[in-house]
Amino acid sequence: MQTKKTHEILHREERASLSDVAEQKLQAEVKAASMVEVVPRILDVVCKITGMRFAAMARVTDARWIACNVQDSVNFGMVAGDELNIAETFCTTVHKSDEPVLIDDVPNDIVYCQHPIPAQYGFKSYISVPIKLPNGEFFGTLCALDPTPSKVKGSKILSMFELFTELIGLHVYAAIKLEKTEESLLQEKQTAALREQFIAVLGHDLKNPLGAIQGSASLLSKMELTDRALPLVNVVTNSCQRMGALIDDITDFARGRLGGGIIVKCRPESGLESAINATIEEIKVKESLHNIKINHRISTNVCCDQQRLLQVVSNLLANAVAYGDTDQAITIETETTTNQFILKVNNAGQKIPEDRMPYLFNPFCRDDESRNGLGLGLYISSEIAKAHKGTLNATSSDEETCFCLSIPLKN
Repeated sequence: MQTKKTHEILHREERASLSDVAEQKLQAEVKAASMVEVVPRILDVVCKITGMRFAAMARVTDARWIACNVQDSVNFGMVAGDELNIAETFCTTVHKSDEPVLIDDVPNDIVYCQHPIPAQYGFKSYISVPIKLPNGEFFGTLCALDPTPSKVKGSKILSMFELFTELIGLHVYAAIKLEKTEESLLQEKQTAALREQFIAVLGHDLKNPLGAIQGSASLLSKMELTDRALPLVNVVTNSCQRMGALIDDITDFARGRLGGGIIVKCRPESGLESAINATIEEIKVKESLHNIKINHRISTNVCCDQQRLLQVVSNLLANAVAYGDTDQAITIETETTTNQFILKVNNAGQKIPEDRMPYLFNPFCRDDESRNGLGLGLYISSEIAKAHKGTLNATSSDEETCFCLSIPLKN
């Protein structure tokens, strides 16, 4: 029997390094198959029953033959992970024909007596049977060989191999599925860690220097400044406020889209009407062009995260101000029904195109790219509604556009 030194085994360090997806998939399958505990015992049984002293289970493709498990008592010199040139094996025949190859004694075999492969590897008896996965996919072969003749063409030997290949196929299929699941879990853990780092950077690392700038601008505004310097301080202050709002929006987007969703802390709120009015007054100061009318009909406590709910009010009102007709009033209505809190923000203005309506609450959705902001306000508002187990809907006509928030009174 020839040894490892006298025939070509393609070692890992001798093979070209392939980093494509197909190669990674192939190596993952080989790894999963090599971990199947029942295979070494099957190889041992194969050797004992056939009298052959070399047996292997291999992953076989059109271009590759890779040993997953090996039992070698004749110093053939092969271990798991080694490769043979697929063209110099009978396994390529098994793969293409989907039929086993059986040889009792090469010199006396009509088909293979002059074949170069037995002479190259120095064997006289040989058997190779295809391994199929439960989904019908060809995986590889279970083979055995020996430098001396052995009776393998009997129906009992072939039946045994077919039973073993079916068993191996079941175990390998399960192992590959498990490997993919574990890989997915690992990737998810890595993604989750990266996601949390990203959110932490947005929520903490970016806001700290921004707070320092804002604080410095506030101190400068209280000092005696030249007529030229004071407007610059105001620009810095306003820019910090806008940047802070953008960071808040991106952080909320990250939590809603990348994390586990926006977190709300609900509790019964009795002063919701006053809080909404205060939020509206803040926007009124900046947007004096619009007439804003308010109508409250809140008759009971609302279980909600008040700060998040005010964020919805602010976003919807800012949207109405941005797109509403300045000649027409913006109306804000709130009411409590038997089991719902409802908030409506209405504005006159150009009708939202029908083809835009299905995407209205998608992130980064803006009708006018020249406007400030990232186009996250409606998306964040929708996520806040979901966090409250409620809904946020929109209707638009030639007369008015209405955004309606509805959440349960009790969560």
